[in-house]
Amino acid sequence: MTFFRSTVYLAMLTIVCSSCATATKSRPERFITSVSGAKDTVILSAKSTSGKTYQLQKASNLSDPVWENVGSPITATAESVVMTDTNAASLSAFYRIIPLN
Repeated sequence: MTFFRSTVYLAMLTIVCSSCATATKSRPERFITSVSGAKDTVILSAKSTSGKTYQLQKASNLSDPVWENVGSPITATAESVVMTDTNAASLSAFYRIIPLN
């Protein structure tokens, strides 16, 4: 399995005025901080908030993605969370980590 290092961003958008067509975009914040793996396993580390619950998801393509949950949700106990896909046998996959609360 070949891994390509990429940066995943969580874009933040703040609406300044609900009656205005103006929005202020903040600089994207790096959310997923590392991706590694070996054989059929992919390990992702991400920034988190202690007490919040996160779910790892994957899709086989981004043109019409069908996101499937990978494993069970994890509640963060620190400022970073590590999530693992132990069934990463496909040659390519796209991952995301979503907050559940």
